[in-house]
Amino acid sequence: MSLLMHTTAPSQVTTAPAETELPTTEAELDELQTEIERIDADIQAAVQRRSELAARIGRTQVSSNRELEVLDHFSELGQEGRTLGMLMLRIGRGRQSK
Repeated sequence: MSLLMHTTAPSQVTTAPAETELPTTEAELDELQTEIERIDADIQAAVQRRSELAARIGRTQVSSNRELEVLDHFSELGQEGRTLGMLMLRIGRGRQSK
């Protein structure tokens, strides 16, 4: 069964069954697009906060084991998830040098 990730706040993630029906009205389409925009904003805020935390940790230690755990976790989403994990790690490292 396909699942969608739905966030109500950056720290709260819930899952819901993916809806298979296409939006039939302009209002339904607008509602879905608005929800996507809100989720995108939540993701951006979470990535920014994560990179700030990673920079704080990076100033005290570098743990390749922790990075492997992050990649394993994101790999649960498939190859694209692993790529996302790599990008998250890269963003965190980039913030360390600034």
